Amino acid sequence: MARSGVGSTVDVLALFASYSTETSYTVWESLAGNLATISRLLSHTDYYPSFKAYAQKIFEKAVARLGWDSKDSDTPLDSMLRSLVIGAHGKFQKHVEGTTVLPSDLKSAVFSMAMANGDETTFDQLVKVATSGFVTEGKAVEVEAFFKSNPAPSTERVVKQNCEAIRLNAKWLERDSNAIQEWLKNQ
Repeated sequence: MARSGVGSTVDVLALFASYSTETSYTVWESLAGNLATISRLLSHTDYYPSFKAYAQKIFEKAVARLGWDSKDSDTPLDSMLRSLVIGAHGKFQKHVEGTTVLPSDLKSAVFSMAMANGDETTFDQLVKVATSGFVTEGKAVEVEAFFKSNPAPSTERVVKQNCEAIRLNAKWLERDSNAIQEWLKNQ
């Protein structure tokens, strides 16, 4: 709802904090996915470190409650939840530590190898990964120009969908960026 402009991203972030003691796997799966979406949106902002710290805090109670080791009393959903929250907590920690960023000097080589050796699914994934952090109209135009000068007919739909997603993210960030930054300052 925040992405479409119906609700406020700040309200969503505040709501997420209320789930820090949640025990449902389904709720945590949704929470982790939504935090990942917001993380990609904010990844190139000056206040991204504040967002990462906030997201880390959300997962801390669940990680502490579940622990790293399985227990005899664990249900199958507890095991799944442990894997999810530790994985999500770890991913945000790696972002904090800077260990999950692909070095810019390797991006071209990695993307070229994926394009040369992958199938259509690999290409679709590559386009999505390559454009997921793009949040400006200029980036959407740049992607469109690239594919206009380097046609790939079987991927036209994927390119259009990703350009639309870039534009939606640009509008979302433009609309909510100042409010998110201010709210994170108080967390």
